[in-house]
Amino acid sequence: MQTQTDEVVYAFYLFKNEERTASAVFQCTEGNGNSWFSPPKAPFGGIQFDLTCTRAEISFLLHCVEEWIISHGGKKLVIKEAPWCYNESISAVPDFYKPNGYLLKAIHENHFIKITDCIYAPLIHPAERRRLRKCKSAGFVGEMYESADSDIVYAFLESCRSEKGHIIPLTINQLKTLLLNFPNEIKVFAVKRHYKIVALTVTILVNRSILYNFLSASLLAYNAYSPAVLLTETVYNFCRDQQISILDLGISLDKNGNEKASLIRFKENIGGVKSYKATYEKAFELLPRKSTGGQH
Repeated sequence: MQTQTDEVVYAFYLFKNEERTASAVFQCTEGNGNSWFSPPKAPFGGIQFDLTCTRAEISFLLHCVEEWIISHGGKKLVIKEAPWCYNESISAVPDFYKPNGYLLKAIHENHFIKITDCIYAPLIHPAERRRLRKCKSAGFVGEMYESADSDIVYAFLESCRSEKGHIIPLTINQLKTLLLNFPNEIKVFAVKRHYKIVALTVTILVNRSILYNFLSASLLAYNAYSPAVLLTETVYNFCRDQQISILDLGISLDKNGNEKASLIRFKENIGGVKSYKATYEKAFELLPRKSTGGQH
């Protein structure tokens, strides 16, 4: 969480009586205009909890967080939830956010691929299977980018994004920090032709069962081959070998933040199944800020 922002990340934990480990956690950061965000920039935030938690317990934690934020002058809390496919308990999220006064600010389609023992090709649209064969026949090779050079990775991502009029959502230093500090969680995959990178993706291991496709890009000059399909097969095979059950393809937005129909269609053609990802917001009635009396 701290790699995503220069601001302080506050964490709140729910402990049940006589239990030594936390049953739920909530993390947030103060933004502009006395607004608070969970998370600051990471893909998702909100309350993460185990399946033993009741709705009353989760609401209790949420109420404690709200009281603390209000006491520190907070006017609003924005919560970006994890995709519902991450955990069956996530589908119950609207049942405790809305009764606690939160408004549904946005909801977006979020696609994922369910990893099975089956090979990848039968899961995708026939047209994409043809492109996959075309890639392989033309000598394209997909592989994990071992000991990835952050400068090369960033330059490739930035160049591809620039071709399409998009801005990369993190700095070179943030990418270097991720690759250096989280070698087991951050994996880079690439598709090459004659040793030249033509497509690349940075993935994040969310937990033992979920891999998030964080940043993907491919060169426009190779669109006729659609190397992104071979790249997805490469990541799929890695997930299958590592017994990872979900490959999260993320939401599909254009540079203006609107859902992009062509990207949604492509994700469904390469085996993506539709899920949803919600953002909630609550405005607070301000209370007088509590004095600390010079103590901490």
